[in-house]
Amino acid sequence: MKGQSELTKAYIFLAVLLVFISFAINPLYGMINAGVKNNARLQAREIAGIINVMKASPGNIDYRIDVSGSCKIEINDRFVTYTINPDKTPVSSTVSLIEGETQVENKDVACNSCTLTLRKIDNKITVTTQ
Repeated sequence: MKGQSELTKAYIFLAVLLVFISFAINPLYGMINAGVKNNARLQAREIAGIINVMKASPGNIDYRIDVSGSCKIEINDRFVTYTINPDKTPVSSTVSLIEGETQVENKDVACNSCTLTLRKIDNKITVTTQ
């Protein structure tokens, strides 16, 4: 009898635990998704900010950015779009660039933990990956 009582308590505990877990999954998923969106927004802003500084600065400049994870980066003369998980559930953010005399090379980069190199030479910014 005592063994069945212990087993019943264990089943009740597991049932209550499963109920709590099932209610906790939805908010956790929302928090994780919000974190991914914030990461895409921050990465796009960082790249756009670097390009904006390079546009405004005199002379020739090189800048390297380490990009982690699976992403797609689209850069043109007006916008930077950073997309996380382009093959699965894509989350992207687009940031505009300032206008100026310096031209930015149109580039679509799909990378998985790569280094993005921005190089300004003679009023033109080129983008390469390693």
